[in-house]
Amino acid sequence: MVFRKKYQTSIVLALPVIIAIASTTQNYFTGIGPGDIRMLIILLFMMLFFYKYYRDTAINHIIMIDIFFLFLVAIFATDLSYTFTVLAKYIVSTLAFSVGYYYIKNINDYQGLLKSYLWALLIMDISIVVANIFQIGSSDYLEASAIYYGPARVDITMQMSVILLALSPYFLFVKTTAKQKLFITILLLASFIFILLGIKRTAIASLVIGYFIYLYIFPTKIKQIGKYIGVLVVLLLASPLYIDILYQRYLARLEAGRFDIGQASTEEGRFIEVVNVIDQFIYGDIWHKLFGSELFNYMEFAKTDRMLHTDYATMFSGSGLIGLILFLLIYVFMFKKIIFYKKVFKKNKLMISIVAVSLSLLVAEIILGVGSTVHGIGIRFYIFLFIGASLGILTHHHNHIKKNRRIK
Repeated sequence: MVFRKKYQTSIVLALPVIIAIASTTQNYFTGIGPGDIRMLIILLFMMLFFYKYYRDTAINHIIMIDIFFLFLVAIFATDLSYTFTVLAKYIVSTLAFSVGYYYIKNINDYQGLLKSYLWALLIMDISIVVANIFQIGSSDYLEASAIYYGPARVDITMQMSVILLALSPYFLFVKTTAKQKLFITILLLASFIFILLGIKRTAIASLVIGYFIYLYIFPTKIKQIGKYIGVLVVLLLASPLYIDILYQRYLARLEAGRFDIGQASTEEGRFIEVVNVIDQFIYGDIWHKLFGSELFNYMEFAKTDRMLHTDYATMFSGSGLIGLILFLLIYVFMFKKIIFYKKVFKKNKLMISIVAVSLSLLVAEIILGVGSTVHGIGIRFYIFLFIGASLGILTHHHNHIKKNRRIK
């Protein structure tokens, strides 16, 4: 039985790498590909061991209520195949919290998870390097801009932002040699440059704001700030290698009005679609107001070829006011739990670093939701698995403290 539990934990620790491989290779295949295999592996794992990893917690309960409600709403969709395919992705990525919460219980497991995320980041970086050597994929936003992101396109930078945030406490938990530290530092710097060159607004915003939150909560701010200043200095010194590409891509997005707030109401697709969803809510019947219409399949409901590009509009339109409230309550419950442990462990450096990275990832998910995370697995899975693991560690350590107090 002990071996079986270790085997299950090993699968959990391998999931971030499996997701990275699938995300960077799926579009190389027609028909069944790595993404489908990834989905099958995770679904089978969750179905087989649900009775084990599901625990009696407020966050788990609100997740299950949300999933059950969405399942009921999905039954009324016109295209059941499409709706349930996306719903399956949503369920898998959301239940990642429950999986992380149960299986990652000690510092050794947490170290293993950090290493797994590091391997996932390495795979993504290698994919981008290969894409640029062979010019694979498209050069998003600006053709022939000397930067390619491969089959996953520029959206891969959102996953990379999440992983970079998750790796914030890496050197605090994982012992490394001088050579390993140098290699990891170069990898992190290269990843940051790739994200910067992607000019993906949500990816950059989530990363920068996430780092600020991490530094704000982390106890030894001066030392950590010094490290980040050092990173900025290195990025500036290396800027001749990438500044021209960055400038060209920035100009391309600027000319498209992507940084002009004044043009948002007329040219920014996400702004327009949110306005449309609100109008449809106002003029819709009571069923649409409460339960939405065509979950995840806005194209059918609005008779358009453009899917909704924000999580909040997607959930509001597809599952109504009830669905949106349940969706947001998951974040609220997570936030409350993280803040609770912030107060409990304010003098424990290791635990407060876990609190800091959890909050930074939660805020990142809220920001990335503007760019959509519910239609895929990667972003939401990485965030929910890590927050679940972090809260699992914090809960286990807190229970251990309470137990020792009772004994004394």
